Amino acid sequence: MNTKQKTVIGCGLAVVIAMAAYPPWATWCIPVDVRDLQVQYGWLFGHLNHPDCAEKLPWAWGLATDRLLLQCGLVIVATVALAVAFQSKHTGQGLG
Repeated sequence: MNTKQKTVIGCGLAVVIAMAAYPPWATWCIPVDVRDLQVQYGWLFGHLNHPDCAEKLPWAWGLATDRLLLQCGLVIVATVALAVAFQSKHTGQGLG
């Protein structure tokens, strides 16, 4: 593994950690109405903004795992693709 590959993997890991520390959150009012679903980003142990409908109805929140997994998957695929792209052209040994 060369220096460029190590740099790409380190950056990819840093991005995944940052996304886990600042994930997407979904907030909605009860009863659930798709139009009231809001996605926002916030710190893992931070404060979330109330949805607009929270003045009249009770509301709930949850981690938007579908969006978080999609983001992590895209970063992992991009990291692997760049690591393969930066692979050395020669292996250092011949066949003879």
